[in-house]
Amino acid sequence: MAIWALTVLVAGFYPSLVLSAFPVLESLKGLRLTSGRGRLRSVMITFQITVTAILCSIALIMLLQMRFVHTKELGYHGDQVVSIRATSVPGLAIDALGRLRHELNGETGILSMTAAACTFGPYWNRFFWEEEDGGSVEMWHNSVDVEFLETMGIHLEEGRNFDLDNPADFHSAMIVNRAFVEYWHLENPIGATIPRYFGDGVIIGVTENFHFHDLREEIEPVVIGLSREMMREADRMEIEQEHFDPSFVLVSLDAGSIPESMTLLRQTWQRVVPESAFRAEFISDIVDAQYREYYRWNRAITTSTALSLLIALFGLAGTAAMQVAKKTKEIGIRKVLGASVSQILLLLSCNTVVLVVAATVISWPVTWFIMKGWLAGGFAYRIPISPVIFVGIGVGILIMTVVVIASISYRVANSNPSLVLRDE
Repeated sequence: MAIWALTVLVAGFYPSLVLSAFPVLESLKGLRLTSGRGRLRSVMITFQITVTAILCSIALIMLLQMRFVHTKELGYHGDQVVSIRATSVPGLAIDALGRLRHELNGETGILSMTAAACTFGPYWNRFFWEEEDGGSVEMWHNSVDVEFLETMGIHLEEGRNFDLDNPADFHSAMIVNRAFVEYWHLENPIGATIPRYFGDGVIIGVTENFHFHDLREEIEPVVIGLSREMMREADRMEIEQEHFDPSFVLVSLDAGSIPESMTLLRQTWQRVVPESAFRAEFISDIVDAQYREYYRWNRAITTSTALSLLIALFGLAGTAAMQVAKKTKEIGIRKVLGASVSQILLLLSCNTVVLVVAATVISWPVTWFIMKGWLAGGFAYRIPISPVIFVGIGVGILIMTVVVIASISYRVANSNPSLVLRDE
């Protein structure tokens, strides 16, 4: 409020000071009302348009990045998979999964279901080993049920999925992602073992890389297993989160009947799993929640851009009005000499258009520097900053400038020159 009050006082003080200095008689005759230092006015207009162009570009780049985040293929079906937390009793998730499968078997709206120690988003187990040379090996792990890949829609590139009929899968089988294979430089990953870290763990399958975290982080090596004991007994391993046992039930729903399937799932859960409340979230909502701060910033920048653009248009309108007032008689003389309306409009808008073009060009490197740092610091996966964005913003501001100036100047440019020159 103090800044607002000071701004109002300063904004009113300067015009009052200038107007009070005008000679009374000349002011009443309409003379010298538009005199003053045009250079300062030009600098202020250029600065104002530069700020507006920067804000417009920032808002557009943020909008495009968040749209990219929202629409990018993540490597799984998060928009139709429901995550239900079941942590009130140890081991409840596996027990609840069995009850749900028994009750919902054959329901067309329920495609598949599984259990996992970690749901998607910021919840996967991170583990790392301290090396003798002081370095460390860092990876991510999830303990799951056999239908995990099918439920989440994760594509298996090589090998096979877990098999209930194969007892060894519950003790030593691992499914890893492509980043894991690349990290260890495994030319033939199926059947490979890494005894130094995983004991008797054997790779039976390799998945495509999928974004188990958000797009702010690079995809890192992942180990998916049925065995919790394999991870507990690994040598020299430090676990950041000890969520070994499944604590989430994940249910894949048919996209055409999600409301009905959710109602059925809720009622069934409340009936067969009374020891735990029905706390369900779609995976896509969990992932989107990680970008909540970015969405808020985007809304704030967009609002600021709209206000800045509105103020800039008012400034351009005032500039156009001053140009018309200064050149009214010149316009009359030019019209007497045969100048057309379009030539008059070009005369009145030329100087301002040059300032607008200069301002937008100045805004380009500033915006590029700001947004390059913002994108690089916040997102491992991001859009390129295309020159089309800057050119589009510049053309848009230029068109608005021409429209504002033309609307202010058209009446004078189209007026009868005799009315303007009759006092001379």
